[in-house]
Amino acid sequence: MRFGSFVVVFDSAVLKLKSFRSISLIATVLSPVLTNAQKQLLFRVCLAAALLSRLAMENLVLVQPYLVKRLRELRRLACSAFKEVFHVCQNRMLEADEINVFLMYIVAPQCMYHDDGSPEVPFNLLRLFLSWTSIPKLFYLLRLQIPSTSGTVSHSVLSIVCSMLASKSVSKLMKEKIIDGLLSLLTLADEVMSGPVVDINLTELPEIPGLNSGTSMVLSELPKLLVFIFDSLPLQGESRKLNTKHLEILNRISEFIRDEEMIRRYVSILLTFLESGIVRSDDAVQSSLLTVLRMVTVATDPTQFLKNLTNVQSLLKERSHREILQKIEQAVVMKLMENDKRKAELLSYVVSLDAWDGRRIDEPDYDKRHCAYLNLLKALTTDEIIEPILLYLILHNDYYVIVQMNDISLRSAATKNFHSIIEYFGRCNINEREKQNGVDSHMLPLIVKGLHDPKEVIRHDFTNLLVSMVVYFPTHKHLRHLESLRNTAEVDLDFFENVTHMQIHRRQRAFYKLAQSLQSEKIRIPNGVLLRFLLPFLQPYMVNLSSSTSALSDAALALFTQIMRGAPWKKYFPMLDFYMKRLKKDSVNVNHKAIIRIIVALVDAFHFNVSEGEQHESVIKKRRTNNELETEINDRPEDWTETRIEDGTTEVNPGGNTLKESTSSIHQKVVGYLIPRLKDCATSKDLVSHRKAQSGKYYKEDDDIQRAPVALATIKLLQKMPQKIMDYNLPGVIIKVCSLLMSRSTSVREAAGKTVIEIAKILGPKYIRFIIREMKQTMKKGYQLHVMIFYVHKLLSAMEEQLCTGDLDSCLMDIIDVCTMDLFGDTAEEKTVSGITKNVPEAKIQRAYETYRLLGRYISSQCLGSALVVLKKIIESAPDAKTVRKVSRLLRQYSLGISVNEGIEPGVALIFAYQLLNDQIIENLENRTSVQLDAKQAKEGKRPESCLVLENEPNRVGMVVKVATKSRMHIFVEFGLSELYLILKKKTFDVESKDDIARLDPFVDIILKCLTLKYDKILVNSLRCFLILLRFPLPSLRSIMTQFLNRLFILLADYTTSSATGNTQEYVRKSAEVSQLVFKAITQVIKDAPSLVLTSKRLQLLLTYVETDIIDNQKQAVAFPLIKAVIIRKLQDPKIIEIIQYLAETAIISEVSHIREQCRQVIALFVGSHPQCKKPSKYVEFFLEQLDYQHEDGRKSSVEMLNIIFEKLTKEINDHYALLAFVKLAARLMNDESAECRRMIVLAIQKLVVSVSESKRDDLYLATRDWLESKKASLIIITVQKLEVYICIAVQALVIFSRLEGRKFENILRELSPKLSEIVRADILYSYAEESIGIIIDSLNSLMSEHKNQTTQFAEEGLLDSILREMGPLARCSKSPTVQLSAARFLGSLFSILNKEYMLSRSDPSAREFLQWTLAQMKTYQLTSELAEQVAKNLVYLFDVIAQSDNDLRWLCHRLSVLCNFELVKLPAENIRRINVFKVIAVIVLKIDPSRSNIVVQSLLPSLCREMQGKSTQSTEILQKIAVEVADTIKGRIGDEEFTKQVAECNKLFAAKLEGRKRKKKEEAVLDPASAARKKIRKNKSKRKVKKRRTAY
Repeated sequence: MRFGSFVVVFDSAVLKLKSFRSISLIATVLSPVLTNAQKQLLFRVCLAAALLSRLAMENLVLVQPYLVKRLRELRRLACSAFKEVFHVCQNRMLEADEINVFLMYIVAPQCMYHDDGSPEVPFNLLRLFLSWTSIPKLFYLLRLQIPSTSGTVSHSVLSIVCSMLASKSVSKLMKEKIIDGLLSLLTLADEVMSGPVVDINLTELPEIPGLNSGTSMVLSELPKLLVFIFDSLPLQGESRKLNTKHLEILNRISEFIRDEEMIRRYVSILLTFLESGIVRSDDAVQSSLLTVLRMVTVATDPTQFLKNLTNVQSLLKERSHREILQKIEQAVVMKLMENDKRKAELLSYVVSLDAWDGRRIDEPDYDKRHCAYLNLLKALTTDEIIEPILLYLILHNDYYVIVQMNDISLRSAATKNFHSIIEYFGRCNINEREKQNGVDSHMLPLIVKGLHDPKEVIRHDFTNLLVSMVVYFPTHKHLRHLESLRNTAEVDLDFFENVTHMQIHRRQRAFYKLAQSLQSEKIRIPNGVLLRFLLPFLQPYMVNLSSSTSALSDAALALFTQIMRGAPWKKYFPMLDFYMKRLKKDSVNVNHKAIIRIIVALVDAFHFNVSEGEQHESVIKKRRTNNELETEINDRPEDWTETRIEDGTTEVNPGGNTLKESTSSIHQKVVGYLIPRLKDCATSKDLVSHRKAQSGKYYKEDDDIQRAPVALATIKLLQKMPQKIMDYNLPGVIIKVCSLLMSRSTSVREAAGKTVIEIAKILGPKYIRFIIREMKQTMKKGYQLHVMIFYVHKLLSAMEEQLCTGDLDSCLMDIIDVCTMDLFGDTAEEKTVSGITKNVPEAKIQRAYETYRLLGRYISSQCLGSALVVLKKIIESAPDAKTVRKVSRLLRQYSLGISVNEGIEPGVALIFAYQLLNDQIIENLENRTSVQLDAKQAKEGKRPESCLVLENEPNRVGMVVKVATKSRMHIFVEFGLSELYLILKKKTFDVESKDDIARLDPFVDIILKCLTLKYDKILVNSLRCFLILLRFPLPSLRSIMTQFLNRLFILLADYTTSSATGNTQEYVRKSAEVSQLVFKAITQVIKDAPSLVLTSKRLQLLLTYVETDIIDNQKQAVAFPLIKAVIIRKLQDPKIIEIIQYLAETAIISEVSHIREQCRQVIALFVGSHPQCKKPSKYVEFFLEQLDYQHEDGRKSSVEMLNIIFEKLTKEINDHYALLAFVKLAARLMNDESAECRRMIVLAIQKLVVSVSESKRDDLYLATRDWLESKKASLIIITVQKLEVYICIAVQALVIFSRLEGRKFENILRELSPKLSEIVRADILYSYAEESIGIIIDSLNSLMSEHKNQTTQFAEEGLLDSILREMGPLARCSKSPTVQLSAARFLGSLFSILNKEYMLSRSDPSAREFLQWTLAQMKTYQLTSELAEQVAKNLVYLFDVIAQSDNDLRWLCHRLSVLCNFELVKLPAENIRRINVFKVIAVIVLKIDPSRSNIVVQSLLPSLCREMQGKSTQSTEILQKIAVEVADTIKGRIGDEEFTKQVAECNKLFAAKLEGRKRKKKEEAVLDPASAARKKIRKNKSKRKVKKRRTAY
């Protein structure tokens, strides 16, 4: 009865489900104001309601079916209400009865137990438990022991929660919530409670000081939690990410794990995750490393984890991560100290390699690191057996330092250490299996990985390490093949030396030579080895294109192509597919141009057998989709080098079926995937030709520009395919590329045009007709016609090198049609419209003329007349002047092409020219005769005019010819004559061959007829042909020579008469060339005539013409050959003298160098041999007077003329004017401002001295000596007025005499030495001009250099002491770089002549004084590169003399260091001093003993390091390169170890100075803020100025 009433009551209660929601609302909203009694009532109401709902669920048979769903909802709401109520009651101490009732009647009945005894609760109840994990005051509820109802072992609430992690029925989301709850337990701190609840059953907690209660509770369930986390970790190779919450939990509980197996498993898998990249985020890596650290700390044998730490050692880059890794290794060291101290010591060195300076942030502890490197080096150089695992750790740490550190000393030390380990592995007696594992698993992978680094310096370091591997492991299965690339005997032929050389052309040559050796099979290396070890050298230059490395990129691409020609399909296909996919990526880092080049290279390297089979037709018709094939392709480029290297070629089953299947598979992928993919890349979207369609802001024309060249790769691949597939795919590619030419974008059209041209080059001449017709059919209207015409012409021009005679026969009419359209159709008229030419640049250019030249060059002899037929029709249809000019120009180009047509023999071309000329001349003569007869008949048919009618006004001379079409045909005569001239010009006919004479003889009459015509171009070509025919002994020519000569004089009279009429412009325009050719013809007749053909009257007439032409500036060049011929034939006439006098003046005043030269040649001929030249001295005096001419060209011409005259005339004649000429010329040595003139005057004086007799030469020397010994200016009667000028002239003349006299001059030099010493006095020279001082010193330098033995004797006798003393003030003359340079050169010459003993024996001045003068020259503010180089040479010599002791060497190095600092501080924008000082340093280091090198290094290495690291404000690339080279020299002398140590000291010095400057700046800001503020203002102002300057630039 009682239960029945309960059900009735419950039925009514179920209808009010909102009651539970009301409880939740009360608990949420009114919780701050509820009293403890109200909270107690609320909790108990929830208990009662929850109990009722549970009882109802247990007796569902008594409940109405429609209420079951509401009961379940009521149970869920009960759990939600409990969550809110527990949250409200967290500050109220729950009573034991309440807790026990809750456990007994609410929780325990809902617990279920599996067969293995593991409990499970409903999800609603689980959510309630998880809500307690976020409230520290309710943590104790998780310790409650749930009473068992079935006799099983009781479990705590937390135990049940953790057991749910292993349940398969629990969802992943719920497990994540459990993990969140556990993480809350681990992280939330305990809160103070009023007192413990008594009479409740709680699980005991371990008492661990410092832990919160939540962590203590979790530790009790640690095995369950660890098993779940371990099972949830992703397996190796899976793409799942590692849960960071799991890592965080592990991190917090790791130090409490005591299970060795669990520690081993977790540490191994976490380090594996770090190594494989599964853990990537910084927080996850940090958490993983901390977890490993805590586990390693509690592990009993942590050395087992060193194997897992090796790869991590080189992968971690962040400093925080490496510091944790350092702590892990330190923990292992602490454990090892108990058992194996030596191993612990070696491992501590590894720890020290990552040490940081605690006093300076972001700065390594150089001392500690270098000390560790030194200790490791000592261990590696002994016979001590070191465990390989430690060596692997060191190797990976060295890799990290080389790749990631910027410090040169640390990188150098790491490289040296890496090399030492390689050497250690090569020589020590380690187990062969372990040695092979070290090489294959660690050394080679690290080196190959380093070769892929983007930084060039790092790649070079690893290249050297690879060479070391080849040296120390010569029998290795892969490295033994690389031995053929080395050449220790001749370093220039060593591949590895050249590929790391600073000079780019050396790298380029290395790539080319290797490519040629592989191609010729001089070097045979397995393809796998090439891909793994050589491909990294090529990739940076292939992918990164720049103007400075373009040639190197080409060489790298050529070698890459050669390597891929031997690659198996499994490596070739993924690589090609990878680059095709990269081409589709729109990324800033992707260089599409470089990718296209690589794709084309890969297609060029296609070498697989794809011969046709039975299934090819079905493959073409039923291609597999791209997506299906893409799933079979690996998209990871690193597989190219990480795949297994095969020693031989790909193994193929000898059975025919396997080979056939392989070929079919390759063919299927190429046809079904690669070709469509390439075509898609080339034309991925349709183009539109409307001018506004591509002007939108989202249109990217770069896509089309880069897409067009991909068609090249498609064509190249099609060429490797069978002809059937080629024919099937080629039209589509050509049409699509032609469609790109229809683009409105000029850039796209240019790219497409280049692509069409390259395709034509690849396909060859036989496809030209197909391509041109496709272009004509595709582009038919508007601007497309202009584009089509332009690229047809450009295509033919580009194909010129590949074409042969007859290649254009098949497409001749198509090309002629395009040219006709370009010049004569409607398209030609559009070219004059500015709107069209502005938008279509192709319309601006007319290439039809050039195309006709190509037609003439590459058509066969059978088609020669086809073009003429078309042009005649054009003339007949439109006989206007404009058309005639165009046709004439076309014929001219056509004839030029025929003349160089190698397929047409000269005899055939000669016959063609004869037939054409004969027909056209007859036609022209008949036309002219008929016109004259018509005019005569018309006149005779009229009646006589009246005498009273006035005559008409005189018009043009001659009859008015009626306009007729046939009168325009004279252009074909021009064409025939032009063709004849070009044939004769080739000199293919022999003068002595009777057959050739017989072939040419018929043309004589034709030429004579052509000379009677009135067309200028016909006359020009006729005269050209006549000039060539004069070389041949033609019978017809001899018989009618008089007629030719008469005709030439008639033409001469006609074309000079028009000049005399005053119409000069008209004459120059029409008849200048005719006039020149007539003169040439007459000149040739005069030269070649066996007897004199000129009468005296005609000679006078010719000289009159010559005189007239010489006066005319535009026709001077025409008259010179004629006057030369007259003089050579020694013809005499009074006008010749007048002409020669005018030519002498013209040789000076003319502004044209060619005219001056011709004048000098004529005068030289006249003076040397003509009978009318009676007084040559008159001409010598004339040209001597012209030495003062105001213009330089005139003075140079006069000097050249005098030089020629001195050479032409005899010694007797030269003696008459020798002294006068010598004085005049010598005076110009100082008076002439032009250096070129002075140089020519020196040569002229030399020519004069050798062209006179001995007695006259002595007179010239005496005159020179008088100048040198003159005390007053009045003693010498010449125009020079200053003593310094006399001396300058004299010393220069002495240099000339010394060069001519040789050893004879030594006695003279001894006599003059006192006078020379007297001249070179500083107090006297200071009054001289700067230029005069330079001349005196340079001349003295030349005298000493010419007579070295005499100079040595002078030095030993003390005759040079006064001169050397005076060099000091001159060398230190800082205001005059010219004087300093002359002094430096003089000293340099003396140093090269005198020996070291003499220099050491000197005391006034001593060798150290010389050195001080030289160093002072380097400090001049006006230092030039020439002076700096000379000073550097002098320093090198003086170093050998002076630096005998360490103190002297230390003093010199200090002074050089001061020079570097001087330029750095005073002249930061310059680098000339440092460059030369660095060169001197290199020489010093190479010359001194290695034991003294430390003196140089300590003084000068800081300056080198500053420039090596680019720390100077104005550091340049040249300076940095020189510094690196000098540093390498020093390293080679003192060793890598010592060099690294010294560089580290320099870096510490730089850091200390920087820190000192910063500290001083801060102190100044505190002590003198006003000054600090002013400095900051000045600094900001300079920054703004620099910014403005950059903006303006």
